[in-house]
Amino acid sequence: MENYLLLTLHNKDYEQAAALLQDVTSEDHMAKLQANSQERWELYRRFYTLVAGQAVKEAGLDAPFISDLAILSRDKSGFNLAILILDVLSVLPQADLEQQAERVRKYRVKYLKGEKAERPRLFLRLLQVALQEQEARAARERGEKLLVQLEASPLPGDAFTEVEIVPYEHLWELVLKLLQQREQK
Repeated sequence: MENYLLLTLHNKDYEQAAALLQDVTSEDHMAKLQANSQERWELYRRFYTLVAGQAVKEAGLDAPFISDLAILSRDKSGFNLAILILDVLSVLPQADLEQQAERVRKYRVKYLKGEKAERPRLFLRLLQVALQEQEARAARERGEKLLVQLEASPLPGDAFTEVEIVPYEHLWELVLKLLQQREQK
C-alpha cells in the first residue's frame, strides 16, 4: 500500500491517494501496524495534506492519525530529510524564513554528502534560496539553474536511500506557490 500511495503522489493523483489513505485508516488497519509503520503513514498523510490543498477536508484526512513522529525523527538514516522538509514547508506561510534557511543549510552541510545525496542536496539548496529571497519571482529566477540540475540528476536507484515522498520538482512548485500566498497577505 505504501508503494501505491507513493506512486499516486508522484503522479499527482490526489483522489487516488486519498482513497488509499482512507483504506489504510479504516477498519482498524492502523491498529494492526507497528509504531514505526504508523508514523510512516502519518508522515505520508502530512505530505498529502500539504500538496493536496482543499481536497484534504473533502476526503476527511485533515485529522492526524498520530500526533508525534518520535520514532522516525530519531532514525538518522530514514525519514529525517522528509520530516525537515515537511516542517519547513508547513510553517512557510508564517515563520521566520531566515531562521528556517539556516536550519536547512546546516542540515544540508552536515548530512547530505556523496553522489547518492545529489537530488536532496539540490532541493535543499533550492529551498534555501526560496527562504532567503522570500519572494516567489526572485526565488524562481535565482533557483532556475538549480532546478535544471535537479531535473537532470538521476533518481536514486537504491531502495534504501531516503524516500522522496513527493518529487522535489513538485515540492518546488509548492514552495513558489506558498511564497506567492505569503506575499499576498
